[in-house]
Amino acid sequence: MQKISINLYFNLLIAFFTALIAYFIAAYLLIRSEFVAYLSIWLLIWLSSVGLAYLLIKKIAFTGKKNNFIALLFTAGLLFRLIGLLSIPALSDDYFRFIWDGRLGVAGFNPFDTRPEEWLNSPLFTQLKLGELYQHLNSPRYYSVYPPLSQVWFYMSTYFAHQELNTELFFLRLFIIGAEIGSFYLLLKLLVIYQRPIYYAAFYWLNPLIIIELSYNLHFEAVQIFFLLLTLYAVETQKYKLVALALAAAAVAKLLPLIFVPLLWCRLGLWRGFWVLAATFCIFVGSFLPFFSLALIEKIGSSVGLYFKNFEFNASIYYLTRQVGFWVYGNNQIAVLGRTLSLIALFFVFYIAKKAEDKSTKLPELMLATLTVYYLLATTVHPWYISNLLIFAALTSYRYVLIWSFFIFLTYKSYENVNLYEENLYLVAIEYLAVGLYFCYEKGCFFGKKA
Repeated sequence: MQKISINLYFNLLIAFFTALIAYFIAAYLLIRSEFVAYLSIWLLIWLSSVGLAYLLIKKIAFTGKKNNFIALLFTAGLLFRLIGLLSIPALSDDYFRFIWDGRLGVAGFNPFDTRPEEWLNSPLFTQLKLGELYQHLNSPRYYSVYPPLSQVWFYMSTYFAHQELNTELFFLRLFIIGAEIGSFYLLLKLLVIYQRPIYYAAFYWLNPLIIIELSYNLHFEAVQIFFLLLTLYAVETQKYKLVALALAAAAVAKLLPLIFVPLLWCRLGLWRGFWVLAATFCIFVGSFLPFFSLALIEKIGSSVGLYFKNFEFNASIYYLTRQVGFWVYGNNQIAVLGRTLSLIALFFVFYIAKKAEDKSTKLPELMLATLTVYYLLATTVHPWYISNLLIFAALTSYRYVLIWSFFIFLTYKSYENVNLYEENLYLVAIEYLAVGLYFCYEKGCFFGKKA
């Protein structure tokens, strides 16, 4: 076993502090419209993070001490997250809706019952300090789509903060970082279960997209990811009651995990899968009971439906088919195309789920394939969506998601002009071309299968 060199420690410190300073600048000194400046910092964060990960892995090779690697990796990733603890999200305005829902909940109102625009003439608009939020909402005409577990976090943040915006953000971020710590612990457990190298954890824990989009920009995919990892752990350790609880919790944090129901059913088997998923369904439905109203399903469904019929951002296959629609019909066929592509995605969800009956194929690979197909057929792919792919990629040998997590930042070019949202389709093309080429390389399309 070789003695680790002083130079290696010195280089580790250089890479760490370079990344830490870059994260500080990203968290406190830049805004979304400063695309060139943010892109420069993004490149610096990536270079220093890749260097840090490489040196940490090299340290294992020198010392053979896995625990030292885990401790250093965890500490570095945690400090990168904590440096932004007091920051205001720079790349997303979704948090205004989080706090809006939380303030309504604390005041005793059901956040699913009304749209923000309905509060404009209410005397409570001023009392609840909703004015400071309303002007920044990106969906004031839509009902809330955030499930009950997310609503609990929103409620608690507002309850403890007493309607002080910065304090509400502080508590939201604490919850997210707590979930991230739990995810790191479960990721290490699952890497052992799936017999993957422990350094694979760095692909998620040190990934700049994860740190900036989840911890800094407060996207609750962090909570969803924790419960998805817990679901995987429960499946692999045959703790089936925990499977039901964890999967239901993931779905009531964000609705996306419901896409894995067919896959898990096939993996668990017909009858065991039926009872586990029946319990999941009961927990999922039960979580909505405190918010129940006769129009609840209709209101949530209308907002979710708008996602597929009205919203479009950073799509791939949809943009190609949309252009064909312009040529043939002379207008945007998003309502038809969104529904059609969703049905195609549903077909692939069941097709991939069928492969789960073969126990030799590991669940993370199937879940990664499911989400990849879903996002390729989606009309909207925001940067933080890729976090769902990254956690499963960290449990497999596929690295095309790392390429995606780097290039997807280019989509923020769309917000450079604060008065005019304009998507740069050339940058979108570069993003998907890079991801597609590397995926083909991994699958051996060019030079045979990559080792």
